[in-house]
Formats: sequence, structure tokens, C-alpha cells
Amino acid sequence: SFVKIDVKLNFVASNEAEQFISFRLMKGSTAVKYDLSLGSVFGIGSRGIYQSSFIDYPDMSNPVYSLQFLVERGVDKTIDISSGVIIDPLSTYFYAQELYRPP
Repeated sequence: SFVKIDVKLNFVASNEAEQFISFRLMKGSTAVKYDLSLGSVFGIGSRGIYQSSFIDYPDMSNPVYSLQFLVERGVDKTIDISSGVIIDPLSTYFYAQELYRPP
């Protein structure tokens, strides 16, 4: 069977120049998908919605999936304004769905 992963979340990045946010979908300790350097080159504050789908054919039983994010420190190498993922139970989700494919 295949597994479909759907992710949707809100994020804040780029409050300072080149303060991008990156996401990666992990299966166990292996990265299976990357979305790198989202945001703005200029320090204008970027609020956005990250939405992603991924279909996988697991090579193991009971795979464990997770989503990681990283906020880059930008030009001045500091993060002094809150940036990252905004968790809102009404608009944030991480779903895994098994997709059956008949033989």
C-alpha cells in the first residue's frame, strides 16, 4: 500500500533580512522531501501558509513520519523577533492516509 502525507500550517519568517524558513519531511531518520528557504530576502516579515502533500511507498511496516523546520538566522546571525511555525488547532494538520492499490 501507499501512504499519503498531507501537511498544512501557518508560519512566520523573514522578520530580518534572509531569515528564511525551511521544512523537511522525515521517514524515520531519512529526509524524503525538502522545501527550502521560504520567505523574503528583505526583512519585511513574511507570514504564510505551508501546504504540502507527499505519496510514499513504505519499505517497512509501521513507518514513522515527522515534519522538521529550521529558521535561518539571516544576515546578522541572530533571531530576536519570533519566527517559526504557528500552531493553531483549527488550521494546522499533519495527516497520514493509507492508499490501497488493488493487485
